[in-house]
Amino acid sequence: MTFLRYVNIIYMLATTAFLASAQFEVEYEGGVTANYGKGDIAPYYINSNRGGTLTQQYSTLLNAAAKHELDTTRRFSFGFGAEFWGGYTSSVSYDRYDLANGKFVRNLQHPAHAWVQQLYADVKYRSLFATVGAKAR
Repeated sequence: MTFLRYVNIIYMLATTAFLASAQFEVEYEGGVTANYGKGDIAPYYINSNRGGTLTQQYSTLLNAAAKHELDTTRRFSFGFGAEFWGGYTSSVSYDRYDLANGKFVRNLQHPAHAWVQQLYADVKYRSLFATVGAKAR
């Protein structure tokens, strides 16, 4: 339910800003990513090139993003962006020491099926800039 709330917030911001300015541009992006890794270093070699989005050995993910960039030539400007990921990722099992039993036990972890990668708002007034939220640089 929170995923739809974020989508509605971005939609309302985009609609409100579009009505306020005729030159308002929003860039949209979507994609599908599938990865397969094998060996001790998988998927760490992939993770370093994708901004932390690929963290499991096997995954099939969808992503969607929308953003509006700041206009640095204007006295007042604003921007915003959102990026969402979701899909299937494999589980990771590792050994964890159980203090109560005094031995190692297998622990199975699975990442979330959907998450917010970026959600931010930028504001500029003259030479003052402010960013609120999580933004990848």
